[in-house]
Amino acid sequence: MIPILSPNQASSWDRVARSAGIELATLMESAGRAAAAVVAQRYPHSLAGGVIVAAGPGHNGGDGWVVA
Repeated sequence: MIPILSPNQASSWDRVARSAGIELATLMESAGRAAAAVVAQRYPHSLAGGVIVAAGPGHNGGDGWVVA
């Protein structure tokens, strides 16, 4: 099972990381790469035909662009 943070927990960790000097783009890149790795591990047979990533605005949308 993959641990999931609540929105408040995620925001808190984002603030801690940003106060430590980690750029927002770096956080989004890390989140997107981790999500893509989970998809590739869980659904390797599906990747051969391609995937669709729907991403909205905001930081989660940025994560989606990295996943794609």
